[in-house]
Amino acid sequence: MGQFQAVLVDIDGTTADCEQRNRGVLEDVAAAHGGKIEKQDWLILAGTNDHFIHGWLAQQFKTFNIAADDFVMEVKKGYLQRAFEVVARDGMVDNFNHIIRNKMPIAAVTNSPTDIALSNITATGCLPYMQFVLTADDVKAAGRPIKPAPDPYLMGAERLGVAPEDCIVFEDSKTGVTAGVAAGCTVIQIVDDPAFAAPNAHYHAYNAQQLRAICKKLIP
Repeated sequence: MGQFQAVLVDIDGTTADCEQRNRGVLEDVAAAHGGKIEKQDWLILAGTNDHFIHGWLAQQFKTFNIAADDFVMEVKKGYLQRAFEVVARDGMVDNFNHIIRNKMPIAAVTNSPTDIALSNITATGCLPYMQFVLTADDVKAAGRPIKPAPDPYLMGAERLGVAPEDCIVFEDSKTGVTAGVAAGCTVIQIVDDPAFAAPNAHYHAYNAQQLRAICKKLIP
């Protein structure tokens, strides 16, 4: 590996510690409309988007009785109402400061829609570190697919003027890892539970200390 030029970071579960908030909202909305999401289901659903989750629920439960757009709007309302629960993931601010000291640009690349993405990253206090926030809305507006396709990370690298292979990606989900690897980036997966570890990630960080060590190794 040569010298890296830029860092691309996911938001939900990576920069922002909001997965419990997100899962709580989705589980509540699913249950209110005849569906159910259990812990093991997140092995499939983590890193996807609300439309995908609606489709999955519709396949799993004949009793599930809400239209896709209404489901997405209800979930979005829940996210925004519980924005106060979102904080920066442990250690991320220190890593961002280290990256900035090394004069490397950072940009956020997320499968979330623009309003949720900006709400979450603003709540963490990490928005000032970002050159830009590339959201699912931006990717779709360009006529390209979201993660797990590589397009969001390819677009992020292009917008920074850096080759994808010169980018480090911070991700938490298998969906995001797949996107980053397919784009040609070097991917660090931040993962709390080994069951969610993606075998195709280049590095795995199971706590803030491991993430810091990997970050310093790749960005001396």
